[in-house]
Order: sequence, then C-alpha cells, then structure tokens
Amino acid sequence: MWNSPGGLAALEYNTEALTGPAEPEFLRIKLAAPGQKAAFLQESGHTIRKTSLGRSELPRFVKRESNGDTYVSNVPMVDQGAKGYCVVASCQRLFGYLGIPCDQHEMAQIAGSDADRGTSPMAMEEALKKIDSRFKVNFKPLAYRLRGGGLGVPSGTRLIDVNQAKFQKSIQDYTSKGVPLLWALQLGIYPEVPQISLQAGGGHMRLILGINAEKGELIFTDSWGAGHEIKRMKISDAFQATLALYVIEPKEY
Repeated sequence: MWNSPGGLAALEYNTEALTGPAEPEFLRIKLAAPGQKAAFLQESGHTIRKTSLGRSELPRFVKRESNGDTYVSNVPMVDQGAKGYCVVASCQRLFGYLGIPCDQHEMAQIAGSDADRGTSPMAMEEALKKIDSRFKVNFKPLAYRLRGGGLGVPSGTRLIDVNQAKFQKSIQDYTSKGVPLLWALQLGIYPEVPQISLQAGGGHMRLILGINAEKGELIFTDSWGAGHEIKRMKISDAFQATLALYVIEPKEY
C-alpha cells in the first residue's frame, strides 16, 4: 500500500504467487483520493470489516411487480469470466449486496477454488464457516439432494430431505425478507428463460432472487455479466435440478 498527499494506492495479488512457482492468479490495483482513506482501508482489508446492512433493512429491496413477480433487487452483477468461479462469484454478489467488501478472487483463495475445475460447495461451506463471525453473518445449508456428482455434493452428506412444497416455502420465506439464496444445481436438464448461452451443462451455482407463485416460476440470476440479471425456470423443474441450497444473512437486526 502507498499513501501520499496526492492519493492512496494498494496493489493486491494472490499469496500463492509469493510462495510457489505458480504465476499470479490475479493482480489488482486500487486507487482513492486522500479524503477517502477510511473507506479505502476498509475496502482493502486493513480494518475490521462487517456488514453494513442489517436484516431489518433488507426488505426494502424486495420488488413486487404487477405480473406477480416478487424478487430481491439491487444485487450487484459480477462476471466470472471463463474461470470456474460460479460459487465464489455468486458469493461476491451476495456479499456486495450485504455491504461486505470481499471479491471472488479473495473468496477463491479462502475456498481453495481452481480456475478450471471451480469450487466444491463443501469447500465453500467450510470457508464460509470460517468467515461468518468476522463478517457478522449466519451461513446455513437449507437442503442437499441425494445425488452424486455435480458441484461435489456427495450422496447422503448431511441430507435435509425436502419436498417441493418445502423447497418453495423456504425460497419464499427468505427472498420475501430480502435475502437471496445460493443455489447449486445441475444445468442442461430443464428449460429456462432465456436459454442457457454460456454453460450448457454440468454443475453450477447461481443466486435465487424470488418467485412468481401465480406462474409457478423461480426467479434467479447468473454471474455471467450483463443480460443475466433476471432469469426464470419452472419451480417444479428447479426443484428436480437442485443439488444444494444455502442461505447467508446478517446476524443482527
């Protein structure tokens, strides 16, 4: 980090670049004006960070449209690019929504993500357990399906057996309070709108934003940049495709 009368700067990179033969996974420089020192230090991880939004503040981000859509708005977009970072990119978007300054590259280091193979949700779960107290959030798995493969969810691991009605109710309960959900699923099995254009199949993680109960549709978003903010799938299809469902929410009101 550099501090001068003309401004502030910080160079960030993955720690493995200093301890092994591997090339840096990422390099990033942040710049700020002198008057932004406090916010800059917080954003760069040099102060204790916490969520800036409490649970009581989240319902104001819930939109209720005349067509029956009820969903969480104001979730920032992140483009994971060509890397298998769907899990950490989804977490970055969720953390950004909650006001937590942590990006997908930092999360990838914590979770042990691989740029080609991605992140196991089990590894991400362990990583989130480590940081939930630091960021004043609660992390909880809501459901696992008895299904092998895909995103590394092993058959029978801490299975919470849910039917479609409970699946839908959990989504409605959380998203109506302004809490998006992390959703691990198998792609390419059921139709969705718009159609998948980047990843045609395999394990994936995305954010569930809400539901249109009248039409029986799930409203979700992918971390693939512009054009993937609002997408839809039949709730019955989404339930069948689900591998795991997680929630992260602030601890305090």
